[in-house]
Amino acid sequence: MVRRFIRSRWRRPLSPADRRFVYAGDSLNDAPMFGAFPLAVGVANVADVSSELEHWPAFITAGREGRGFEELVAAIIAQRTRAPRRLRAS
Repeated sequence: MVRRFIRSRWRRPLSPADRRFVYAGDSLNDAPMFGAFPLAVGVANVADVSSELEHWPAFITAGREGRGFEELVAAIIAQRTRAPRRLRAS
């Protein structure tokens, strides 16, 4: 359904190796999405259901629940601000 949504609303294909999107989740029902996104992030409380997960996220935050999501957002913002600056032509 996510692939269909992205294709129909944003006119973009979503392949299994697509790194333009990040998926965040924290529970058993997020397991299929963890398997579908290479940049899947589980907030720390996903460990509470670890024995039942079919697919694991690529990354797990240190913080639980909202704090884990805040940690993810801070990491994304930090990564974006580290982008190399382009030199201006003189």
